Amino acid sequence: MSSLTGHTGDGSEDCLTLNVWTPDPGRAGLPVMVWIQGGTYLANHTANPHYDAALLAAAGVVAVSINYRVGADGFASIAGAPDNRGILDQITRLGLGP
Repeated sequence: MSSLTGHTGDGSEDCLTLNVWTPDPGRAGLPVMVWIQGGTYLANHTANPHYDAALLAAAGVVAVSINYRVGADGFASIAGAPDNRGILDQITRLGLGP
């Protein structure tokens, strides 16, 4: 796929993950920020060190970043599969979907 997109990666299909940074897991009432990395719908990986939210957690914010399917896995029209699977992944991670 890298020859088509110009992006390289580990090729892992284990992409439906999220990252959570929290200053104190037992403390209630903290503000929460959810960040969805754009990646042009071709490449997406929140494990990049530039996306580390430790500073937000140190400031008292619970920060969450989500990964979702991109490229053909997330957005190609495939018979028998729902359209826009990458967007459906995002909706599910936000707790708004099935």
